[in-house]
Order: sequence, then C-alpha cells, then structure tokens
Amino acid sequence: MYVGDMTKKDAEFIAKWQYPAPYEDYSFTDCDQEIEDLLAGLHFPVFRASDPLPCGFLSIGWAAQLYDVEDEISEIYQDESYTDIGFGLRPDLCGKGLGKELITAAISHVNDLFDDSKVRLTVACENKRAINLYRKIGFVSIKKFPVFYNNKTQEMEIMIKD
Repeated sequence: MYVGDMTKKDAEFIAKWQYPAPYEDYSFTDCDQEIEDLLAGLHFPVFRASDPLPCGFLSIGWAAQLYDVEDEISEIYQDESYTDIGFGLRPDLCGKGLGKELITAAISHVNDLFDDSKVRLTVACENKRAINLYRKIGFVSIKKFPVFYNNKTQEMEIMIKD
C-alpha cells in the first residue's frame, strides 16, 4: 500500500463510506463539509497497486484528534513530540487482514513527512479488533477517558508508538 495526495474524486469516494454495526460510528455522511475536510490538507488516500480507488485513508495532526476534550486530554494532544494519526479501511475491505498493511503504510508516510516521528492515535475502547491490532504493532495505552458522542457516552483510549 502507498499513500497519495487527496483529490476531489478521492474525497467524494471516501465521503460515501458506510460501515456496518458495530462500526457505524466510523461512517461518513457524504456531505459537502466532510469533502471539504478531506481536502483540507491533513487527509491522504491510501492505495493498493492493484486498485485505482482508495482502499483507505490517513489523517494526521488535529484532523486525527477528538474535539471538545477535557483539559487533561488536550494536554496530551499538545505534546508535539508525537504526530496524531487516524485511518480507515474501505468498508468492503474490512476484516480481510489488510489493517496491518494500512497502518504500516500510514506510519511510514508520517515518518517520511516528519523525520522518524513518534505516533499517537485515539480509538474507541469497544473497537477491540483495532486495539488488538495496534498492540501487535507496538502501540501502548496511555489514557482512557469517556466522551459523549452520538447521544451516548463512549470510552476512548489514547495509544502511542515510539
């Protein structure tokens, strides 16, 4: 897999992604604001050589952070010795063993951009499949905290990889 530059066509394609339960919170809504956000410079499509359509995406910096978090969490995000990353795999490719390759491509891209950067991510604690993969890759948990999202309280976890 390799990371490219986001085009309008890529952003419009990604903005249509819908995930089945229990991952529906990761779905996009196909609105103009999401497309603008994807094109704002902190999101990148990820491709497989065999497919002209993005198989995933990478977000970096503030685009990979949660909004409206408590002071303690915002302090963690302010530690600039880490680059925040977020990513998603195209819904039809989930569960097919491509996650590790996506994360490896994402980390490699961030390291190319920022000279051997340490990375940090935020994940929903209920997303056990992702957390298990992150741990296998070498991420460790540094903080768990609740957020109110989509009319429910959800436990989140911040993980780092040096």
